Amino acid sequence: MTITSISIIKKIVVLFLVFAGLYYAQGFLIPLLIGGVLATLFLPFSKWLESKKTPKGLAALICLIVMLIVVTAIGFLLAWQLNELVKDFEQHQVLMNPTIHVARTKDKKTEIEYFTAKTFFPLTGGKRKEVKIHLGRAENYNFDTQNKQAKIDAIIKMRQTISRRIREGSL
Repeated sequence: MTITSISIIKKIVVLFLVFAGLYYAQGFLIPLLIGGVLATLFLPFSKWLESKKTPKGLAALICLIVMLIVVTAIGFLLAWQLNELVKDFEQHQVLMNPTIHVARTKDKKTEIEYFTAKTFFPLTGGKRKEVKIHLGRAENYNFDTQNKQAKIDAIIKMRQTISRRIREGSL
């Protein structure tokens, strides 16, 4: 048997057609493949149920219910982990770049004006906890809450405060 260029081309075309057919049939074949894998996984459990005198239909129903419970449990675990990941990401963002609100307050006894700053730290369940810090005397920042140095000092002090409160467990 001699190998000709036409026989090689035929083999390449057949191979191409097989892969093209698999590609276009994936919408049908993938669910079929998943079903086959699940049926193979549950076959020992189903056989065990049948050996305990359980009817085939009931054994299949029990396997289906067990599979739904497992898939639901995995879904809940994934959702919980994703929620924790989002919360940790938000907390990390606040720690690295807190949104600071600087305000001027006055001590009623001494009549001295001070700057305070606050931000909101994300907690579980979408709640937020207000974190306040004392920044210093207002005269140190020319009584201007938009002062650039006041913002910089507030960010530095807020990062330190949030880190300390996380270590202490109050956040």
